[in-house]
Amino acid sequence: MSLMRLALLTCLPLPALADPCADRLADILANPLFTQTPYEAQATGKIGGGETVTFQQFMSDTHSLIKTITPKGLPDTLFYEGGTYQADGNGEWTLLYSTDLQQYKDGLAATRKSQSENVLSAECDSVEIDGSTYDRISGVIDIVPPYQSEWQVSYVMDPATGLPKQFTYAYTLNGMEAVSRFDYTAKPDMQLPKP
Repeated sequence: MSLMRLALLTCLPLPALADPCADRLADILANPLFTQTPYEAQATGKIGGGETVTFQQFMSDTHSLIKTITPKGLPDTLFYEGGTYQADGNGEWTLLYSTDLQQYKDGLAATRKSQSENVLSAECDSVEIDGSTYDRISGVIDIVPPYQSEWQVSYVMDPATGLPKQFTYAYTLNGMEAVSRFDYTAKPDMQLPKP
């Protein structure tokens, strides 16, 4: 190799070293949390001074049931194959609105892809919950619609199953801090109503 070529090669920037933790966070963001596994989640959220508590059950991205615990008095909401339904109090479901199912799936895939490609930083460690050790993958995501600020996330994953146990995120919405936490349980035999 000539001295001139060697000198040129030493002036070129080195490729950035891969960050396994950022790659793991990007992979989590890019994919459904429970692929082919129904699950339920207790979810708590705070925006400004308001708090919400919901019990969420998911058969898939296109079939879920949300029960609002706080504030009280709100009807259950069922999402099924593009239709959003509300419990009518008599054991039936009233259609609130419909979404084109393919557009919904495409939008969800695009959002996941965009979030996974915009990881600004990541940190991996472990955490102990109820005597068991879990992987914790935390990070900051750049502004991705519909969010109006950077998005701070933390996933607690079961290393034995690869499934999440907890998920928390925080962001700013209209100048107010918003924080949510989800506590997950896999429910392989769960069944949900259909409208």
